[in-house]
Amino acid sequence: MTQGPTEAQAELLRVIEDRRLVVCVGSGGVGNAGGGEVGQRDFECVLPNVTPWTQPETLNHEKEVLGIHISGHPLDEHDNQLEAWCSTNVGSIREVGDGREVVVGGIISTVRIMVIRNGRSAGQKMAVLTLQDRAGKIECVIFSDAYQKYAQLLQQDSVVIIVGKVDRSRGELQLLVNRVTSVQDASLYLSKRIEITFNELISGNRAKGQMEMVSGLIKQAGASRVSQGATPADVLIHVNTGEHVATLRSQQRVVVEAKLVQQIGDVVGPENIRLISVSGSYA
Repeated sequence: MTQGPTEAQAELLRVIEDRRLVVCVGSGGVGNAGGGEVGQRDFECVLPNVTPWTQPETLNHEKEVLGIHISGHPLDEHDNQLEAWCSTNVGSIREVGDGREVVVGGIISTVRIMVIRNGRSAGQKMAVLTLQDRAGKIECVIFSDAYQKYAQLLQQDSVVIIVGKVDRSRGELQLLVNRVTSVQDASLYLSKRIEITFNELISGNRAKGQMEMVSGLIKQAGASRVSQGATPADVLIHVNTGEHVATLRSQQRVVVEAKLVQQIGDVVGPENIRLISVSGSYA
């Protein structure tokens, strides 16, 4: 069903038509068969006030109209997070052996949903999608169990991080997907360890109080998110006395929520927190 122009679009079309009429009159095209000059008339172009497009909206419209992005790339705003959480990029997966697990991020350029016809999963849905970054693109296969968990994230033009195994059994390079997460929720599922440093030399007598506060925050954090599939991370404590650094491993693991990281940062300073991802990089 074709939709009519919006109010703003209709106003723009009216202004364009008025402008065209002025050009015709000024050039002798209307009511001036002799070709002589017609007196000039003032023209004021008043366009409606509209909210500017956001960068993602601009990029989407560029892709829709031109087929390519002009003013940027959809991954620009996610570069730091993807570098922190991913073990490789799409182009480098060709160098990875079969069966190896990788963590890779990108934009979903195509999604194809299918119904399984045979086997124990007959009647259930699965998906084949194309994940693309600046280095290339790869086909990703999401079988029924994973599809049920992550179907809401499998939207065209969404930026996601995928954990999967490299597979060439069907001839072409594919990724068999185990997990899908948004960039915003990556810390919930891809954190291997959180490291917290207490500086006794700087904090002095406050260090003990800081430790107690952080311990309380960790005990209260994110247990309910485990039931939703979040992965608890190890907690490593560094105590810097100025002369040496003692390292302790907490017996408690914690789901690394963004709120928790901010709360701990408010206590010890954000520079004293490090997140280590499952890929081994610092987030």
